Amino acid sequence: MEHTKIQEVRSDKAGEILKRANSSSEDKELALTILNNWRSAHSFPMNTFQIRLRRLSKTLDKNALVVQRFKRVPSIIKKLQRLDEAFGLENKG
Repeated sequence: MEHTKIQEVRSDKAGEILKRANSSSEDKELALTILNNWRSAHSFPMNTFQIRLRRLSKTLDKNALVVQRFKRVPSIIKKLQRLDEAFGLENKG
């Protein structure tokens, strides 16, 4: 449980670094490493779910189409920035 909380805090901090234009290149590099580790950790469960969904959907409709994709890093960063703007947080932190 403690390890999960630490990972969550690290992920949150990485997001903060990635969305700020004035973050140092060293901080951004570390944040990208954390982001890529997070993505890697979630690829296996996502693929497992996709396989199960594909099997189930084929039993319901033989022409069913199941796809999966991960967002690209630039899309993730833009989304983090948009969320800040939407909630009026762009000048805080």
